[in-house]
Amino acid sequence: MKRYIVLTLLFLILVLVLPTVGCLSEAERYYNTGVELQGKGRLEEALAEYNEAIRLDSKLSDAYHNRGIVYDELGEYDKAIADYTKAIEIDPNHAEAYYNRGNAYSSIGEDDKAIADYTKAIEIDPNHALAYFRRGLSYGLTRELAKMVSDFENAIELSNDPEFVANVHDLLDELR
Repeated sequence: MKRYIVLTLLFLILVLVLPTVGCLSEAERYYNTGVELQGKGRLEEALAEYNEAIRLDSKLSDAYHNRGIVYDELGEYDKAIADYTKAIEIDPNHAEAYYNRGNAYSSIGEDDKAIADYTKAIEIDPNHALAYFRRGLSYGLTRELAKMVSDFENAIELSNDPEFVANVHDLLDELR
């Protein structure tokens, strides 16, 4: 009897549990295909994959975020902002969604909203050098030069990219 129970448990594990270990959901497969296509610059196809991933799993925040990036690249900023907002609703700690929504707001001249989003991205990820840099640019547009300089200095301190650091140094030198 004991042997029968052990064999039954092993059978159940093999048939029911193991096939699901490490398997991606269908929505995640569409999302991953979208990422791959987006990386190749095939934006319309990536958009279709993200749409399907979202249809299958409306709580997949990264699918909204990446679809927002595609809309951003296509110049459809209102759609991008809507998708970044949805990604943030699903995952309020999605620093990149705040950062990218800030970029979209900046693209349409809504500098105060951009600053608010960059600030939130920095609160979530204090080492986000690009958020400091982009917020600094927005501060420059709103004539808050001391804040701009401070953010540029923070971006320099946090970045590991020598070319980026050199370019920001050049910007600061021009301001002084």
